[in-house]
Amino acid sequence: MKRTLLSLLVSSVLMSPLAAQAQATPPEEKGTEPATRQLDAVNVTGSLIPRAQIEGPSPVTTITAEEIEAQGFTTVFDALRSLPVANGSVQDSQGTGFYTPGAKTVSLFGLDPSYTLTLLNGRPLNSYPLAYNGNTSIVDIANIPLGMVERIDVLTGGQSSVYGSSAVAGVINIVLKDKVEGAHFRYRAGGYSDGGGSSQRFIFSNGHTFGNLDLSYGLEYTKQKPIFASDRSYIDSVNDSPTGPQDPSRTFLRMQMSPNGYIDPGQATCEPLSYLFGGSTSYAHRNAAGTGYYCGSPNNVGTATLYNKSEDVNATTFLRYHLSETTELYSDILFSYGRPTYSGGSPFWNKTFYNQTSQLRAVAAHLCA
Repeated sequence: MKRTLLSLLVSSVLMSPLAAQAQATPPEEKGTEPATRQLDAVNVTGSLIPRAQIEGPSPVTTITAEEIEAQGFTTVFDALRSLPVANGSVQDSQGTGFYTPGAKTVSLFGLDPSYTLTLLNGRPLNSYPLAYNGNTSIVDIANIPLGMVERIDVLTGGQSSVYGSSAVAGVINIVLKDKVEGAHFRYRAGGYSDGGGSSQRFIFSNGHTFGNLDLSYGLEYTKQKPIFASDRSYIDSVNDSPTGPQDPSRTFLRMQMSPNGYIDPGQATCEPLSYLFGGSTSYAHRNAAGTGYYCGSPNNVGTATLYNKSEDVNATTFLRYHLSETTELYSDILFSYGRPTYSGGSPFWNKTFYNQTSQLRAVAAHLCA
């Protein structure tokens, strides 16, 4: 609408001198056609960068609430990660030791997540309080309640000319149900055919209208149980390696620093530990320089999680006060609590000490590799 009004305004300014000139010029004889004049095109843009007169359409991918429910996605992050364009690796709650633990974000076309603009109901979200990878800002989508999502629009391709440098990869607009009529309860539970990792989700939403004021609010609770490597028969042991059986992982080990090598614990030392890791711990040996006998197990790799345990609570409150048919005051309040639990496998510790009997420095260690 603004483009049309400005064009008409400019056109009227350009045509006013012509109208004055037409009044000063003697009227043409009847039967002669008036002379036409080709005017230059007037381009009205929102920036100093000229726009092309003919522009191709920008592809938009829409994920509806019905599609999210049918596919069984448990979070907004899971739904977005299923898109072919979300092919970049990101740091999420599956890892630890990162700058943004527990945060979830999306990478479009393999670019840094900071190049994807994330909107909530068409408005920008606050950045995560910690810098992603220590140097860029991201938007955390882990606190978006899935039960309140109406649809998700993904505008792919470079949109920086309209939205700025944060939209080089594209724009994600998460549209929530800002008006809910009546109370709604929903409970969902599920699991995996290979075992482990069952999940539960409870959703409650309600809304009321008080004259010109619309009030909507919702609560979502999600509990995810972990999937351990031991739940999958093809990755629960180092012997699952495609190259064949491997040396047992070092569970308990003593080694001397000089000369470098393992200190033989003896069969009797390893036997009391045989109950660990499903009864797989035994007296083992590695035949390589600087190695020797130790207590090991091929199955301790199964203590690592393939999918982390998590517990999340998300709450939303939306207020809409309609001043007129085209103007409203709004307030969006989101609350989120997340508690992901990560397990990278057996813990690791070591202690260096001086052996007075042998007068050598040695290391007593509990390893997981």
